[in-house]
Amino acid sequence: SHFAYFADQRARAQLKSWLLTSPGQEPPKGLGFVHKTPPPAVLAADRLRSAIPAPPPKPTAEVVVVPGIFESMLVQNGKPAWFDYAALATDGLEPLEGASGVLSAGLVPELYEKLVRQLTSRGYQVTPLHYDWRKSLTDAASSLADTLELALVQADTPIHVMAHGAGCLVVALAFAGARGLAARLAARGGRSLLLAPPAEGSVWASALLEGKGPAFDTLVLLNPTGDADAVKRTLNSFLSLRELASGDKGEGAAIRATAAKAAFSVGDSFAISGYGVHTPSSLIDGQLLYHEAGDGMVLLPGAGSATPALFAGVQQFYVRAAHGNLLDNLEVISSIGPLLENRSAPQLSTSCPPVTSPAAQPLDRFVLYPTAEETLNTLFVRQPPREEEITVSVQVTHDDLRNASHPVIVGHYATDTIVGAERALDEALQGALSR
Repeated sequence: SHFAYFADQRARAQLKSWLLTSPGQEPPKGLGFVHKTPPPAVLAADRLRSAIPAPPPKPTAEVVVVPGIFESMLVQNGKPAWFDYAALATDGLEPLEGASGVLSAGLVPELYEKLVRQLTSRGYQVTPLHYDWRKSLTDAASSLADTLELALVQADTPIHVMAHGAGCLVVALAFAGARGLAARLAARGGRSLLLAPPAEGSVWASALLEGKGPAFDTLVLLNPTGDADAVKRTLNSFLSLRELASGDKGEGAAIRATAAKAAFSVGDSFAISGYGVHTPSSLIDGQLLYHEAGDGMVLLPGAGSATPALFAGVQQFYVRAAHGNLLDNLEVISSIGPLLENRSAPQLSTSCPPVTSPAAQPLDRFVLYPTAEETLNTLFVRQPPREEEITVSVQVTHDDLRNASHPVIVGHYATDTIVGAERALDEALQGALSR
């Protein structure tokens, strides 16, 4: 039982034997770890498919969904590697550093299930462009371009592109090529819908690379050894994260310069940006500055220090929501159909909210080991729904059980010691409980 781990001789012997094993050695017979690898049926693609109804026999249009950084599931040699809480808690992030045998395996279901369900219910065929986000965004852009080329040949219906976060850069890179994809899609009636486009990169990504911010703290806490330097080294090995980082130098600046050549079709391209969430705006002398002109990961266009040249010709809308919540926000979800079909979104605002001055805003650091839900919300910058506040009236009466005028029943755990009120009752009953 719960109270007998160290009283039971067999358990004590097994624990001692396990503690004396060498690193990587199997536990002694009789002891085993909870199996961390879920069966193949619950991998990302299968989980997403099982939760979503099949599209109609003849879809009205195809929507290619391009996720942001970290938003594609990864498997390594057939086992979940990301996003898998058990794998993170057991092995940390380091196994993904330069590892081979890693494949993308679908969209992260916790983020995309509601969105994909909404698209499917409207008669769209959903094509997820998941990718290995450890590599360059240009690799994903090449894959997207090939996917769109094939769709243009095989389908006679409109082909829409929908992207989130860093996925918007992937779309821009694909459109910047010589294939003229944006114009060809528009000629077919296709639209582009960008959620949280990082026009100036992301200071959030820069902070991760520098070992700053709540997301980094979470990954360190989940690391089995708590080695912050190892987590930082692994994050810096992800090229796409460096390409998402803000600044006028480095891989991020180069990627944005290339993406700025994209020719988005005016009138057929739309963006929805979130705001009202403390968003990293700059990193000065190791200190993060925040303001609410962003969604927690990406600043609003024009809120940073540079004038963005990216996403010219894209009509901009705004909604108060965090980065990860844009994927299941009711205002956004209900506006997707009207935007893709009628080029209108009456529920969304076209007025840019006022940009406040940045200020230091220390965020709460995890004190306790993060739960799976806390990890999901922090790494993907989601805000959990607010719980309804309930007022409970509590009355405490202090007295002595020896004054009780009614029978008193005493409960007890087997093998547990008799202490506190239970001991006082035992004494009052002349040791009846002890016997």
